[in-house]
Amino acid sequence: STLWKRFTYLSLGFELNSLVTIIMAYTFGPVPGIFVGMVSVFIGFWLNNRICFYMFIPMLGCIVIALLMPFLAVNNIYLAGVISIILFNIIIHFIYVVILNNNPLNSFISFVINVIVNTYFLSNFGIEIIRILKQ
Repeated sequence: STLWKRFTYLSLGFELNSLVTIIMAYTFGPVPGIFVGMVSVFIGFWLNNRICFYMFIPMLGCIVIALLMPFLAVNNIYLAGVISIILFNIIIHFIYVVILNNNPLNSFISFVINVIVNTYFLSNFGIEIIRILKQ
């Protein structure tokens, strides 16, 4: 979902790493969620030839939301997912803007698009994906 990063440094926020982390942590627990989240982030950076320090920022976000999922999982994947997506974005964009001095406007755009896209996928496909995974 981040192939466009090969051609631009503008962050559009369309990343599904948080979504797969949320679904796996919700369905199977924090450890599988962390594993899938970290592997998906690594593969995304590797496919884009961008293995670098920035790779560890979304990995940190995946770890945090996977660890928090047992506390958020209230038999409602949509609610738990939206809260997790917002937390994920707050964590990574805080690091990008405050610590690494990235452009706040680009970060805000990325934040909003990521929340919208992941919320859409979660609301339209989340329950079905979990049902398939539990078979």
